[in-house]
Amino acid sequence: MTATAIELSERLQTVSLREGFEILTAGQLGIAEEDMDKYKVEACYVSARVRDGNGKVVTCSHRKVPIAFLGKGQKDILNSGYFQTVEELVEFVSGRLKNRISNCKSDELYKERRKAEAQKLFEETEPGDIFYTIYGYEQTNVDYYQVIGKRGKATLVFRELNQERNYTQDMSGDCTPVPDSFMNDKQIECRIGNGVTIEKQNASPLSYHTVMDGAVRIYDSKYFSTYA
Repeated sequence: MTATAIELSERLQTVSLREGFEILTAGQLGIAEEDMDKYKVEACYVSARVRDGNGKVVTCSHRKVPIAFLGKGQKDILNSGYFQTVEELVEFVSGRLKNRISNCKSDELYKERRKAEAQKLFEETEPGDIFYTIYGYEQTNVDYYQVIGKRGKATLVFRELNQERNYTQDMSGDCTPVPDSFMNDKQIECRIGNGVTIEKQNASPLSYHTVMDGAVRIYDSKYFSTYA
């Protein structure tokens, strides 16, 4: 398809001034029209610019350079050399664009899955549930937080808990939370997005089993270490 056959986008207008400018269509690339539109894919090729023996830049009509844009980007995503035939060029561009579109779709599926997981976590979490964070390099720090409320459609409210520590070595051991025994009055609101983040640390629900016909929760312990 020639440039005169379609209305060029702003990012193709400058490219169209190059000699040998030709649009690559969805049909040529083997990409569905809806994908071209959804991911704002545009592709074309132009004649290569090379230097002659005197160092002067000249147009080489038998060498074709592909150019492609994806999404809102204004820069060529191919950054490719030239091709001798249009067939080779189209095969190259098609492969690169299909791969990029596939990555975009994978990212969308990942975000949808994470959103669904976050919503499920929010719906299943109740006041009284306990979350924990583990962090540190030279030592392993463990903090516990109890859910004291829920707000809106995705916000959990926590307070930090005291914990019991059982030293199995001089500077390490196992720890467990003390439910309803709060360290201070500070309330921490956390909006669930890609998981739960408390005080800049990734937090997870703490596993437990119940006794006395489910009336009492026995929480799993976590390893800790300290060098102070």
